[in-house]
Amino acid sequence: QAIGDVADADALVCWVGRQELDDRDEKARADLVAELARERSRAHRRLVALLDSARYERMVRDLARPFHPPADLEKTLRREWRSLKVVVTSLGDVPGDQDLHRLAMRVDRVRHAAELSKDGARWAGALGELRDVVDALQEASLAQGWLRHAAGTPTVSWDLLSGQLLERARCAEAAWWREWAVRWERAKAKDLRAWLKS
Repeated sequence: QAIGDVADADALVCWVGRQELDDRDEKARADLVAELARERSRAHRRLVALLDSARYERMVRDLARPFHPPADLEKTLRREWRSLKVVVTSLGDVPGDQDLHRLAMRVDRVRHAAELSKDGARWAGALGELRDVVDALQEASLAQGWLRHAAGTPTVSWDLLSGQLLERARCAEAAWWREWAVRWERAKAKDLRAWLKS
């Protein structure tokens, strides 16, 4: 969570910075980015405190261990693929941040397993493109949540800008869900995983 809070703040600063605005809104953007910088600073302090914990030391030890691919990679890949399909089916009409996070993790698990297979490169590529859409959906969801929070802040200059950016995030999210449908169909195409025995 600590790393995620810092990464979320960084992603939001980048997203806000990429938005084209009228020159009259630049002051409000600067105020918004300053607030994000304060949130990032608080999150960074929490992260640094975590680096001095037993939990962090355990994680470093775990990462230092050599990686050994599963003995039966195809079996593992089929299991991970089934799990991904279950997550996709359970998304519902308006997936939340946790749903998108779980989806991203599942896509990554299948993609990385496909990358380990000598025949999985094309499928891994399609899953990588699917992951790009999930990242964009997470960014749009994150932006909407933070902007709703920011709109409740007593800085008048943010109200109009927050509304404009919120609408852009909604439009981006809708566009990315349309793209998701296309890329999901491609990622689940049987020709990409024909080599994977049933």
